[in-house]
Amino acid sequence: TEAELSHYDFKLDEQHRMSGKDARHAIYSNRFQDKDCVLKVFDLHTNRGLPGFLQEVMLHVKLRHPLVVPLRSAFLDWGEHRGFLHFDRYKCDLAAHLRELSYGAGSRMPHRLGEPVMAGMPDRMAAVRRIVHAMIQSV
Repeated sequence: TEAELSHYDFKLDEQHRMSGKDARHAIYSNRFQDKDCVLKVFDLHTNRGLPGFLQEVMLHVKLRHPLVVPLRSAFLDWGEHRGFLHFDRYKCDLAAHLRELSYGAGSRMPHRLGEPVMAGMPDRMAAVRRIVHAMIQSV
């Protein structure tokens, strides 16, 4: 599957790596057909191997939510024993985007995560913000 990986503009090097050294999977920024994208790389020797990669592919195929980036493609590089997930890359600040979604521009922001916007109104985005915060911390 070198032919598929060769369609991307950049090599998978440290300059384009978005994830930390200790992350479970390496995440790289790249370009494909003149569009920014993200590649999530699975080492098939670890992380539950091929069954774990296929399970992740199936999860993303079934997952449909406005706050989840859809999977564009998945492919394998048998020579290097790696699996790849291809996602679109969005140029935005996710935390700012979530604030705008849940409170609207110009609204008073809560003092702490999960505080309701107005007394008596539940903050329905609290769980989403906690999940996103945890995801951002793990990258």
